[in-house]
Amino acid sequence: MADTCRGPAGRRRIPPTPPDYGSICTLTVQGLTVVQLHGEIDLATAGLVTAHLDQVTGSGRPRIVVDLRQVGFVDAGGLDPLVRARRRALRRGGELALLCTDPRILRTLRLAGLLPGFPLAMTLPRPSVD
Repeated sequence: MADTCRGPAGRRRIPPTPPDYGSICTLTVQGLTVVQLHGEIDLATAGLVTAHLDQVTGSGRPRIVVDLRQVGFVDAGGLDPLVRARRRALRRGGELALLCTDPRILRTLRLAGLLPGFPLAMTLPRPSVD
């Protein structure tokens, strides 16, 4: 998959600019698909997040990390795309982990009963230099 960044209207943006309310960038690092979410994940952005995660979990044995470090807010409507993507990845023999350092978002995940169901990644692999 080519590295892509998409905002709410589906416009390509590489590199990402500071989001108004959300954007998504996908890149591949050492065979791992990294989906970087920016801004808010809520009912307004859930459709965009779902469509993007459906694409990266749609074939093969997906190895995915969803990077939530640039997310400032997640509500119940924003949790559904993450749960759906994890189920799709597992059904295909793959894996999906979250990279999150914000205590508020971790608390939201914990209160929703999603931790420890989601593995937490501590870091991302470094891009290799050829």
